[in-house]
Amino acid sequence: MRRTLTPVIVSAATLGLVTACSGSASDTTSTITTTVTAGSSPSGTSSSSSSATTPSSQTSSSSSSSSPAARKAGDDIVSKPPAKSWNEALKKATSASAGSPVKIELEPRDDATLEYKIVLISPDTKYVVQYDADTLDTTYDKKIRIGGNGNRPKITFDASSLIGLDKAAGIARGTQPGVITSWKLINENPNVVKYEFDILPKGASDDREIQVNAKTGSVSRDD
Repeated sequence: MRRTLTPVIVSAATLGLVTACSGSASDTTSTITTTVTAGSSPSGTSSSSSSATTPSSQTSSSSSSSSPAARKAGDDIVSKPPAKSWNEALKKATSASAGSPVKIELEPRDDATLEYKIVLISPDTKYVVQYDADTLDTTYDKKIRIGGNGNRPKITFDASSLIGLDKAAGIARGTQPGVITSWKLINENPNVVKYEFDILPKGASDDREIQVNAKTGSVSRDD
């Protein structure tokens, strides 16, 4: 589940060329805003490129609970959560761009700090944003214009209508004991919203994915 985003700086001309070549057969898309910040690097040094992102998505929030220094690689990220909750991250994302969530994800970076990745969809825009999970500093964001498609399935979800993260994690651990190394809340099917937990069993070198239906609590696994 982990993906690493490498900060890049591109010229306007290059961006235009990439955009022109990125259309799909079903939807016409064009990137309208991109911000990449080096805050996701292990050094912790951050610098941001110019963008049209709204000020609210650039405002830093100081850590008020658990300290990043107290976290180490291999910690369970549900029982030892970051300073900022996924609800706070989602609230910040929706203040920066209109839309409903398609995916909310928490995963570790190489330096054992944690990062939220959120994807929102509105009728005409897809918004992808990443935040440092302890400060809610923006490390990456992109807005993509979505071409009109009246047949696009509804894959967004109302997070307030789902079972809570702690309860879902307990269900997953009941199926597969171990350390939760990453999780995501995702809707890949218009009728099924699910939590996906990567769990590392004691003594194992590879994690196992446990899926929990976010409405019913039913379990499936993908080893």
